[in-house]
Parts: sequence; C-alpha cells; structure tokens
Amino acid sequence: ARRGVIGVYSPEYCGTMARALKQLGAEHVLVVNTNGIDELSTTGVAHVAELTPQGEIREWQLDAAAELGMPRAELEQLRGGDASENAAILRELFAGERPGPMQDAVALNAAAGLYVAGVCESIEHGVAVAHESMKSGAPRKTLDAWVSASNAGHSS
Repeated sequence: ARRGVIGVYSPEYCGTMARALKQLGAEHVLVVNTNGIDELSTTGVAHVAELTPQGEIREWQLDAAAELGMPRAELEQLRGGDASENAAILRELFAGERPGPMQDAVALNAAAGLYVAGVCESIEHGVAVAHESMKSGAPRKTLDAWVSASNAGHSS
C-alpha cells in the first residue's frame, strides 16, 4: 500500500519504519505508537513519524486530549473481550450506539486514515468526519454488507 497508518510496538521504531516504507515506494504514511500501544490512542501522547507526500519524514507528537479536545481515556476503557463480544462492540460503534472512549479511539484512527488518503486535510478534520459518519450509522451498513457478501461465498 502506498498510503496508510501503521502501528509499531515501540516509539523508537516509528522513524525507522517510515524510512523503510519510503524506500518501498510509499507516498503518505503515518507510523504511530501511543504509550506502547501500536495505534493512535486517547490514553496519552502519541509518537508519529510521517512520510509526507513530498517525500519528507517528520516526527511529531499528537496529544488527542490537548490538541483535539478528546477526553483522556484509561487503557481499561478501551479493552474488548472475546471475538463475539468484540464483534458486538464493533457493530455498536459503527452504528453510533456506543459513544465514549472506544468511539473516540475509532474516530482518531479513522481520522488518521482519512488524512493519509487525502480525504481530509488534517487529523482534526478527520475526527469530525469519522464521528459524523458513525452517528449516521453508515459504517454499520457497510459492515453488514461485507458480512452478507462474505457469508454468501461460504454457503453450501
């Protein structure tokens, strides 16, 4: 993929991964870590290495609470459960039926994807777009369509 958001388990590898992705032909990538979590999170300050569309690699910090007005979350508030519980949580999130820390975390990571895809000019704009999309229930409809298509391929 030429564009994307990639999490690494340690912030010290963000820059290294961004440089490697540049050599592999990536165009716009964010390599992220938040307090040892391999994604953007509202639990603390994220370390980000960005390969820009101009081919530059810049490293920066993102504090979603301070910079985007998202409430700080505790890691425990973001924990899921087993596969069926996680599927139910995802359906609720995508239907806009689960406001709170999990929805903020999903919006933050979706926003990063929208930013590197060129759909939004900033992560802040992407957060607003992602929250609005979840409130509309559109992601749930897409998920349901994917599930139906996947199940149709497995019918006997």
